[in-house]
Amino acid sequence: CYRFTQDNYDKPYSSLYEVYKLKSYTSEKLKSFFLIQQILNKEYLKKRQIALEGLTCNEIIKSGYTDKLIIQEFIPGDDHNLFDCVFYVNSKKKIWLQSFGQIGLQEHTSTGIGNLTVVINGYNEYRNTEKIKNKLKDFLQDIEFNGICEFDLKYDVRDKKFKVFEINPRQARSSYYLTGCGYNLAKYLVDDLIYNKEHDFVFISEKVALSFVPDYVVKKYIMSREYKQEFFKLKKNKKFVDPLRYDKDMNFERRKWLFKRSINYIRKYKNNKW
Repeated sequence: CYRFTQDNYDKPYSSLYEVYKLKSYTSEKLKSFFLIQQILNKEYLKKRQIALEGLTCNEIIKSGYTDKLIIQEFIPGDDHNLFDCVFYVNSKKKIWLQSFGQIGLQEHTSTGIGNLTVVINGYNEYRNTEKIKNKLKDFLQDIEFNGICEFDLKYDVRDKKFKVFEINPRQARSSYYLTGCGYNLAKYLVDDLIYNKEHDFVFISEKVALSFVPDYVVKKYIMSREYKQEFFKLKKNKKFVDPLRYDKDMNFERRKWLFKRSINYIRKYKNNKW
């Protein structure tokens, strides 16, 4: 990586950087300046490789931010190069569950990027799951993690390797696809902390699709033809879940709300193009 100094911090950048030893901050508000901007400015991608909107290293230094700053390298590829991996590690640091799914779409709004809207568990069109799933499992064991966590990854076609963006120490809104596969994270949590039960490790290989968006969005905005074929095949065979649809709670008001939500998703993808 490249290390910024007082002499080069204002130069253009497009790769992975770290900023060290910035001037001391004057208040907690100034210290959180960059973190707030990072949340509100998730939309980094431009025609050139990467840009930080309205935010330069110069501004960060002037704000008084003193901690380490990491700007991730942009990994090329559209949404279907993204992957999701969820773990449950019990209170004794024994791994019980691991999923691994390929994402088809993520949110395209500036504040929603990073939240998937379509995923297929047990599917990887690059067909090289074994190595990365073992690496992630070994990593959690090495750091002695326990609890629920979710890895965000992207497959880099340049070197045919997976790159980990972050680890969220929680389940995500999309983690419901594990329930669709027959593995409810809440049940495992109760078995662990309340009933003190034991479970053998399971790598969840069942193919199940999850989607928050209408089929129109899937057909129009997922770029991979192979992925779309797999998605609709699973949906036809009822290997599909939508966390917002529950057969016993589909009164008129809820149906109306779901319909409006679908229309809103169509508008969001139309108005927020990459």
